Amino acid sequence: NPSQEYRDITLRLEPGETILFYTDGVTEAMNPKRELYSSRRLREFVASGPSELPDLIEGIVADVEAFCEGRPQSDDICLVGFTRTK
Repeated sequence: NPSQEYRDITLRLEPGETILFYTDGVTEAMNPKRELYSSRRLREFVASGPSELPDLIEGIVADVEAFCEGRPQSDDICLVGFTRTK
């Protein structure tokens, strides 16, 4: 949307901290009962999931797929993360 206004945010990651970006296709993924995956479920998975970023992203994708039980999705799913190592 050309008229959309955005604001800049600066974050400083400390060594070992991770930031994860995701599209709404993750939280709006729907199972056969038409229930949404939800931000709450994603936060719970991140809090209890793998600590290494590649494993975390793979785990989220697998959890979303299991939640959807094979139901085709109408939106894309994209996850991008960064971990500060030093």
